[in-house]
Amino acid sequence: MRSRCEKGKAAGVRLDRVFENQRPGATPAVFLTDPDGAYGREGGEPPFSGEVWYRGGMDVINQRETVPFTTADGSTIRELLAHRNSAIRQQSLAEARLNPGCATIPHHHAVTEEIYYILTGTAAMTLGAETRDVGPGDAIAIPPGIRHTIRNTGSAELVFLCTCAPGYEHTDTFLEPPPAA
Repeated sequence: MRSRCEKGKAAGVRLDRVFENQRPGATPAVFLTDPDGAYGREGGEPPFSGEVWYRGGMDVINQRETVPFTTADGSTIRELLAHRNSAIRQQSLAEARLNPGCATIPHHHAVTEEIYYILTGTAAMTLGAETRDVGPGDAIAIPPGIRHTIRNTGSAELVFLCTCAPGYEHTDTFLEPPPAA
């Protein structure tokens, strides 16, 4: 298969659309269409029906460069990668933190599915009617529509990664009252 790239740029492709990044100084994402279908895998089959994403540079966002904000569920997060600051369009990655004894407000997402990955600390994770203890190295699958909350049960800050698909939006977070005692 002959190479379709020259000096880091796609050769023989037509510029179809440009997506602007909101992060100052970032290279815009470019959507390219390969007219002859030879860009990509062996045999000329393109990755996605002749469509290829190309960026003039790689998005690398350091956690220290992000601005923390409070989500609708009350957790403090730093959005690492999402449509607001990178070429990522269908998911998001954030670092979340909870102080000892604190918990997110019980909530669900109508559309978004999430994965929590615990980096440091210990917590009680409630998903629906089930609560389990979680700690470093644990990954928790959170399907759309399921009530969930996480409570820091340790003496140190709880730090975890949160992925969302599609990407996180406040408008897809629905707060719920605590369960009846």
